[in-house]
Amino acid sequence: MSHPRRIQRRVTAAVLAGLALVACTTTAHGTGSVRSAGMAGTVTATVDGVEGAQANPANLAWFDNPGVAIELLSTQALVGNNGIDLDLYNASMKGHLDDADKSAILTSIPTDGLTAEAHLGASAMGVQVGRVAVTFSGLADATTNLPHDVFELLLMGNATADSMTFDDARGEAISLATARVSTAVTVGHSRWGPIHVGLGMAYLQGLAYARLEEVDGNLVTRTDGIRGEARGQLRTAGPGAGFGLDLGAATEFGPHWRASLAVHNAFAQVHFDRDLELRTFVATVDTLDLETIDETENEEDLVQSDDEVLEAAPFTVDLPRVLNLGVSRVTARTRLGLEYEQGFATRAGATTTPRVSVGAEWRALSWLPLRAGISVGGRSAKRASAGLGVHVVGFRLDVAASTVGEWWPGSPRGVSLAIGTGLQF
Repeated sequence: MSHPRRIQRRVTAAVLAGLALVACTTTAHGTGSVRSAGMAGTVTATVDGVEGAQANPANLAWFDNPGVAIELLSTQALVGNNGIDLDLYNASMKGHLDDADKSAILTSIPTDGLTAEAHLGASAMGVQVGRVAVTFSGLADATTNLPHDVFELLLMGNATADSMTFDDARGEAISLATARVSTAVTVGHSRWGPIHVGLGMAYLQGLAYARLEEVDGNLVTRTDGIRGEARGQLRTAGPGAGFGLDLGAATEFGPHWRASLAVHNAFAQVHFDRDLELRTFVATVDTLDLETIDETENEEDLVQSDDEVLEAAPFTVDLPRVLNLGVSRVTARTRLGLEYEQGFATRAGATTTPRVSVGAEWRALSWLPLRAGISVGGRSAKRASAGLGVHVVGFRLDVAASTVGEWWPGSPRGVSLAIGTGLQF
């Protein structure tokens, strides 16, 4: 048995239109750094000033840290997914998908589902004076996952004894505004150089939060028709508030080599207690067959659904903890960096898949730094970046762009863009 092609085409078009919206949205842990974005996220041991304070508060103690630095405005946006590249996306938008197109799409989607993620971060009026920095920033992170079975059903139809589950479906989104004070002290010396430790204390203003939870259900094809049920809950909240701590350590191996360790969100919680809702929903299909589909004029009547919106109790969200380790070589004209990142939860804004990045900055001219880098792992799987800056009489303008999911820009699975301005003395 198979669904009529008219039903399959309409539903497939709706899902692909949703993917199109995700793939075209230009919206990455934290607000990030425009300079590091040009080096594929190599940041912990390579960036100083206000940006360095956000990467690791211990960086404020480096011997060549600028005396005064001001970040006027910076923003960074990233969007990507783990399966659909630009070529496949363009093919999916064709009027007709042949068997080769369908097979290519299904092969590209991992067995645990298609995950799409988006990040938008911005900083404004950050100030660093000596070993103290005050920064103001905001971010929005979102992630969603659709099970592989859904795409197989939509693209290939179904046969007797086929079954699919919704257990891999998930989604989370959060937006925050942050005010952070960072400082660093030198606590001693090793045989290699001074040892610095840093602390970043942040007030976290939660703006909005949403999480899809407790999703389960299945769809089974039997000889007499299709039967199934899906259940889930969507928890949403409005404003909330909380507190966060970032910890860091750094050392210098003479004038050129540096090592840096940072724990972002070592402690970070936001308590939401306003505009709380818990929407529960149940969708049921009972013995759906060709005759029922043909006789039903309104396609919405094919699925019985019931939902209920309740007031939810206040709850607390723990922001995902992320560890960064970096090593760099810094000279007057070059910065070379190697970085390892490890998240401790797969959430909006973080993943337990480790990321390794390599980046470089070369000042061909003293006022024109050129940057490039690549990374593997993490949320982007693969990433290649390039950027440049214009630094004239204390003023700086930096821009960067990255491919997400591929190392070449021909057919990426997403993009990242960043731009920032500031003053440095």
